[in-house]
Amino acid sequence: MDHVRIDEGIKRPKSLPAAPGRDFSVAKRPLNGIPQAERTQIAHTVLDRYINGEQVAAIAPEFGVSDVTIYALLLREHQEAWKDIQTARALARLETSQDELRTAPDALSLARAREQVRSAQWELERLLSRLYAQKQEITTNFQPVMNIQILTGQPAQVSVDGATLGATQLEHKENT
Repeated sequence: MDHVRIDEGIKRPKSLPAAPGRDFSVAKRPLNGIPQAERTQIAHTVLDRYINGEQVAAIAPEFGVSDVTIYALLLREHQEAWKDIQTARALARLETSQDELRTAPDALSLARAREQVRSAQWELERLLSRLYAQKQEITTNFQPVMNIQILTGQPAQVSVDGATLGATQLEHKENT
């Protein structure tokens, strides 16, 4: 039996189009080539626009840098603010997904909403673990036991953690 492609006869593009919002034609500047004042201004602008729903890849070309440079800037110099904003977006995404889950008109919409809820929950487990991660508590109750037996007419022996020490070893340990 010959193999037949399901897309036989359908023309395919010679190359894939660029991802939406990504401009590869802009000459990119490295992070260390940007003055501190400009880096701070870029970070605040990106954070403000990101919290309003824009993507970093769409914002970066306006500053002549790549999205990777923006992520590096946010992680190195504004990590807490970046984490807080990511958490806020994940919470908003969770709420929206839960609404879609409640109002799903068909099985496909229900499955899509369920996956979106799981995705938002997974992200929140990593970003805000103290509230959303599974709690793993381990309780140990260790009490050491030491048995001393004194037998008359025989040298003294002490058992500590399973090792038995004779009278000569005890005298040596007491002197040191």
